Amino acid sequence: LFIDLDKFKTVNDLHGHALGDELLKQTAERLRATLREADAIARLGGDEFAVLFEGVALDSYPRSAAERLIQSFAQPFGVHSADIFVSASIGMALDESGAESAEDLLRNADLAMYSAKTKNEGSYEVFTSGMHSKILDRMQVESDLRHALNHDEFEVYYQPIIDHSSGTTGGVEALIRWNHPERGLVMSDDFIGVAESSGIIVQIGEWILRHACQEFVALTRDVAGGETLGLSVNLSARQLRDPTLFDTVRSAAASAGLNAKRLTLEITESTIMEDVETTVRVLTSLRSIGVRIAIDDFGTGYSSLSLLNEIPVDTLKIDRAFVIV
Repeated sequence: LFIDLDKFKTVNDLHGHALGDELLKQTAERLRATLREADAIARLGGDEFAVLFEGVALDSYPRSAAERLIQSFAQPFGVHSADIFVSASIGMALDESGAESAEDLLRNADLAMYSAKTKNEGSYEVFTSGMHSKILDRMQVESDLRHALNHDEFEVYYQPIIDHSSGTTGGVEALIRWNHPERGLVMSDDFIGVAESSGIIVQIGEWILRHACQEFVALTRDVAGGETLGLSVNLSARQLRDPTLFDTVRSAAASAGLNAKRLTLEITESTIMEDVETTVRVLTSLRSIGVRIAIDDFGTGYSSLSLLNEIPVDTLKIDRAFVIV
């Protein structure tokens, strides 16, 4: 098994390295408590661990062990008087032929872990021969995204927000598109997932925010009633956990000359549910400078309506699955 803690960097950034080090120690203890004494456990570095099973039934034991580990990580870690929730993504490689080298086995487990993390954090995947090419494709997209950031390949499109009762435009929502030099115009659904899992979404999100604020001010400056129009920009889960988000938003609005009251930041309901306490703290700080908050895809996260009493939110965007036309 190749085990990687999800969002460990965020824990370090938010709570400090001392807490992170204690979390790693408790992770090792939890691995030892969950697995057999005969199972070899090693920390490979950072927040990565490996487990070697020998002399076990390959059709059952490794999978049951991975499932037990995932269940154990569902319980909070008590670190420095705080409850910290950290899931683990696990990759599994089986030496069924006896032909794989130790290096190949570890590499295959690492690839399987990467696949698990990109599909659904807090899960496990078993290595298959087709996994290598899929991961190489994702790595290529990630590399292309980093190139796109440095070579101005992104564009912002603006979708009007219409007041249904009056038919007037109340604002616009900024939507990113990727003008790929070979693939042409790429829609966000085809690359945002890779950007999110790789962490590059934080840089892309900042680019969208700054670019949209600057362009929106220029576009509405000479439009009649333009000063009343609003701009909506989407925030990803990783951006919401980024400790520099508040300063980034304030700086983007100020440098563009945009009144923060005209800016709405949109987050999905599922993002809120990942860590309600942190979300409330971050959104409260943003609203303190006038920024409005919208919940997108509301209804898909299966949260209780009572949660809305805790979250500082101005607008609900009901998911289309719940709207009858």
